[in-house]
Amino acid sequence: MRHKLIIIFTLFIIGISINFDYAQNREIIQKSADSLQINRNNWKFGVGVTLLQSKYSFDKFYKLERQPLEFDFRYKIDKHNVLQLDIPILWKTNKHGQMVVSTSSTLADIPLEDCLKKFQETDFSPGYIQTLQYYESMYGVSVGYDYNFPIKLTNFSSFAGINFGCYDYQVKFKIQLIQYANLGDEYLSKLSSISLFDFTRNLFIFKINPTVGIRYTFQKLLFEGSIGYCYFHTNGTFQDNAVIIYTNDYIDNRPEKEGYLTSLHTNQLSYKISLYYTF
Repeated sequence: MRHKLIIIFTLFIIGISINFDYAQNREIIQKSADSLQINRNNWKFGVGVTLLQSKYSFDKFYKLERQPLEFDFRYKIDKHNVLQLDIPILWKTNKHGQMVVSTSSTLADIPLEDCLKKFQETDFSPGYIQTLQYYESMYGVSVGYDYNFPIKLTNFSSFAGINFGCYDYQVKFKIQLIQYANLGDEYLSKLSSISLFDFTRNLFIFKINPTVGIRYTFQKLLFEGSIGYCYFHTNGTFQDNAVIIYTNDYIDNRPEKEGYLTSLHTNQLSYKISLYYTF
């Protein structure tokens, strides 16, 4: 009987010790996991670049040919509030276009009477048009704010916010137009003129962009993806030059035109994916 009591007491002590060690180890593991999670999400600054985004489209006539290089900065005030700063930069690009027909299918498939009627109504001769030079550049900055919502997925969080941007966009292009004389039944029969046009557009763009998105943290890296709806308001100036060389050796230097462009308002859906290094 005495030996049985000793054995039972010993087993009881061993059981308490095992349970205590298990609880202690579990608490240590949980604290380590919590600490790791806190360290992953406890970033203060983020510096990164835009990997992919929707094209800037200020108007049907003004669409960026390529995506600008965009530097992105994030400052986390606390676990819910984040400030945004984005700086897009587009260097000048040159695009040499191929010569294209300025009227439908060189008018070959259009009946003669329809061609003549079109010429009479529009006062436009058939010809070919070619882009000789095309330059564009853009600089700007946007600032914003978003509210961060933690979600029940490890290292993920969602956010909703808004940003405001101001951009300076310049586009210059030179066009060559070769026209043929409209000689009634003998259309397309004689070269009429070669024209050179220089166009310059300086645009100031204001943007409002509410967004929603998701952030994912992995060690020191932060991935951010968002979708939104952009509103663009555009003002600007223009400057046009034209030189027309006729086949009779007469050169017509048109007076330079300059002035203000009509204000434009456009809307578009937007998306953006960025990568940051946090510290």
